Amino acid sequence: MKYLLSPLLLLSLLPSQTLSFEASGGGIGKNVSYKISGGKANQKFIFATSLYRASTPLIFLDNIETRSFGIGFDLTPAWIFGPLDAAGTRSFGATLPNDPGLIGKAILHQVVTYPGTGRYALDGISEVVVVPMGNAGVFAAQTSKMSTPRQFASNIPLPDGKVMIVAGATNRLLWQTALKTTDIFDPATRSFTRGPDLIQARSTHTQTLLDDGRYLLAGGVNEKNVAIATCEVYDPKTGKFTAVGSLAYKRTYHGAVKMKDGRVVVIGGFEDMGAILGAQQALESGRVQTEIFDPKTNLWSAGRSLRTGRGAPGVQDIGNGKILIIGGVYKTPRSGPDLSLTCEIYDMTTGWITSARSLPVRTAWTTTYQLPGNKILMAGGNAGPSGSIRNYSNFATKSCYIYDANTNLWSRVGALPVATSGGRALTLRDGTLVIAGGGDNTLYYPHGNKGLYSFNPTTRTWSTLGLLVEGRQSPEAFELQAGGIAVIGGGAHKNRADSVDTWELMVR
Repeated sequence: MKYLLSPLLLLSLLPSQTLSFEASGGGIGKNVSYKISGGKANQKFIFATSLYRASTPLIFLDNIETRSFGIGFDLTPAWIFGPLDAAGTRSFGATLPNDPGLIGKAILHQVVTYPGTGRYALDGISEVVVVPMGNAGVFAAQTSKMSTPRQFASNIPLPDGKVMIVAGATNRLLWQTALKTTDIFDPATRSFTRGPDLIQARSTHTQTLLDDGRYLLAGGVNEKNVAIATCEVYDPKTGKFTAVGSLAYKRTYHGAVKMKDGRVVVIGGFEDMGAILGAQQALESGRVQTEIFDPKTNLWSAGRSLRTGRGAPGVQDIGNGKILIIGGVYKTPRSGPDLSLTCEIYDMTTGWITSARSLPVRTAWTTTYQLPGNKILMAGGNAGPSGSIRNYSNFATKSCYIYDANTNLWSRVGALPVATSGGRALTLRDGTLVIAGGGDNTLYYPHGNKGLYSFNPTTRTWSTLGLLVEGRQSPEAFELQAGGIAVIGGGAHKNRADSVDTWELMVR
């Protein structure tokens, strides 16, 4: 044990926090790939392994150390010692035992490099990386549950590899009861604990990562399904939510984009979602105003107005200093709400808004992705002919299109395997574009669907990456550190899509 404690020293911590450690894989009987980067040339490292989290302050090993080691010492005989290469990196692999008894468990790793500089024994120490174990490529329902059912939430990755599920709502799309609670998901134990409360209950808000590391939560609806203008930030350094300046206009189902100068612009959204107004009247309340948040002052200022008020538009950074604003729901001059096929472009440098080529189909609640070459992929959404919102005949669609900013043209690409509206967009670490869950049927009576589909930009087609055990509209979905995908909550009941507290995991 004495021998094994000396590497622990190496673990202490030090000024350098650039050490990066990644893992991919985790299915039983499958290979797991590991990569260390950000170290110094030919530096020595320790690759530590455990079955549980820990917090061991390292000051007892070195009185100038302030850091802690984040995993246990139950598997020290399996620790690996070796040198990095001339580039300060190292890649290697291991095969997990093909043991069904490992399903539902996890292996935790942490890497430290040594020697340190000056008086420090250690140099860099990585974050803890969790490798979940299970049958690869198959979603499995999990036994743990969130503290409450929720959908329309957001998620914040935490420094220790955990993920905070933020707010959202019980009930359904047009009849929400927003939450101010959070649940913290630990992939090591596959369980949830209560996190900090928000300042304000909110659902269908936007969440934007700021350049200073804080997360901005803007607008949404409250516990009475009334749109709100309040905003707050979460700071991972303090673990707290703090109120910031409010929007001038309350809005929900809007879009938000962080601009190149670090400010955030919010676009469109509904003034209400049916609590004060009737559902159809609420769908007429699309905002024309844009607003801009300055992280230096925590205040909002007015931006230029859209040409058309839009609720639930697609809003996506094109990659050329401009933002594409797609479709949505607008108020017609005489006959109530309608789906839009018009598009606009917001210039981040000048703030000017100009028209773009119209969509081939009227669409709202679509899912969008940025593609290379200043292109945008638009996947699914609620679609229908003029008047379909008013006469309850709009349905989720399979149709997908790509917008090319270089030509200002839309082109149709391969359809989704199933009709999907409000699916969760993911871009995995390897660049794979994924849509998770969503609803089919109509806007008013959606069915949560089971799809997890990936898009191939070369063939412009979709393929099935996995199928959920239970259909889920507007779930939270994210990639785990080792490449697994968790899909949490959502609306899963047919004809109602009421919120659920359950979740599923696919190990990749």
